Amino acid sequence: MKNKAFTMFLLFFAASAMHLFADKIIPTRHIRAGDNTRYFFEIVNSTAEEHTYSIKTVSPDKSIKIKVESSNNTNDVQNFLISSGKRGEVTVEVSSLPETPVGCYDGELHVKRDDGKSYSISFSLTVENPYILKTTGAPDRIDVFSGKEFSFNVTVINSGAALLHNLIFKIDAPPKWIIMSEPKILDRLDPGNNVVIKTRVIVPPSQASVIQSVPYHIECMETVSSTGTLTVKVQKSPEYLITALAVLVLAIAGTILFFKKKGRR
Repeated sequence: MKNKAFTMFLLFFAASAMHLFADKIIPTRHIRAGDNTRYFFEIVNSTAEEHTYSIKTVSPDKSIKIKVESSNNTNDVQNFLISSGKRGEVTVEVSSLPETPVGCYDGELHVKRDDGKSYSISFSLTVENPYILKTTGAPDRIDVFSGKEFSFNVTVINSGAALLHNLIFKIDAPPKWIIMSEPKILDRLDPGNNVVIKTRVIVPPSQASVIQSVPYHIECMETVSSTGTLTVKVQKSPEYLITALAVLVLAIAGTILFFKKKGRR
């Protein structure tokens, strides 16, 4: 009888196959800033009478919003009636704003019965980085002759939860290399979307034969992608070699003629 009188209700975590009693801390949910998640509970009226239950929530941060929903058909979702031996399902929706700082937050759910009995349970939320910018699709290596050009594409992906603004493709090429990218600036990239940036690179005729590492990345107002590396193997152009050989032959011929004229005097 004592245990029965003491038992007012139980809160269960109903998101998994196994029920979790309310005096346990609910496992942490992971979301990106700007996203939301839901926690599911059951309030069980184990008394012999019907009771009205009121729910209050405590948000861990002003940028995290909490909304309570109930399966009971009531006008006020935070105050609802449960008959004796029945249960009410409660959904707590927790949402974060895009500017929510990255970190771990603990919120609270307080349930109070109309006879003054009350119970509390904690729930934990980890907010991850909302700005995630990735690149993919670029080749690892390109062969090119000096004085010629090559092109490649890079796919830019917004894998975060927030809008990105003013995206620019940055490539750290040697001096005198000419870089042309299209689009030059991308005004915005929505979460989950991607865009292909097309790039042309002109290698100057004066470039010596070399194997050149060319780093690249994407910058925007909010974040920077990780750096990728394109390996470019530059060889002297056959046309350049022919021209150089022709100049050499002409120089030798001119020298011979010069000394022949000198010798005749």
